[in-house]
Amino acid sequence: VLEAGGAGGSPLLGGLGPADGQASKAHDTLRLFYNEVFFVYGKTGQWQSAFRLLDQMREVGMEPNSQNYTGALSACAKSKMPAWEPALALLSLMQEQEGLDVHPYSYN
Repeated sequence: VLEAGGAGGSPLLGGLGPADGQASKAHDTLRLFYNEVFFVYGKTGQWQSAFRLLDQMREVGMEPNSQNYTGALSACAKSKMPAWEPALALLSLMQEQEGLDVHPYSYN
């Protein structure tokens, strides 16, 4: 699936451009995949992996949403090593740079 995109398409979407009807469906499928990965990272405390995935999403042109950030925050909370500083930095990023509302669930 990781192939170079053509004519402005996303690399993960195989070069499908915004005019393709399949692009929207592929984007939705990819979003669901990311949500599931964040869920697993959140349950297992893998905050470094979750933070890398947030970066990867941006690199392919997909903006993380509040659900993705909440998964990364959950990973910080469940980490075996203290991860409160990265969690606070991520909360700040969500509010200030991304303009996302922080839901009470995000503070779990």
